[in-house]
Amino acid sequence: MGDNKATATPWVVGDTDTYIVYGALDNLWGTSWSYSDINNNGFGVELFVNYTGSFDVDARIDHINITVYYTEAGSPQQ
Repeated sequence: MGDNKATATPWVVGDTDTYIVYGALDNLWGTSWSYSDINNNGFGVELFVNYTGSFDVDARIDHINITVYYTEAGSPQQ
């Protein structure tokens, strides 16, 4: 559900604390969301790493942060 926000920008090799941001406050990822969509046990992130080099490497993800912005009574919330 939602648009693929992948970019062609490579991740920095050896960097340990970089956050890559996909989407923004006003981005609905090509769909409309309901309370039940966000609170569903199946809500989450699918991550695919595509390595095009010629030697063995590991892609390691320490954590993923999801921020949901919503409007309640006319003002944005986080």
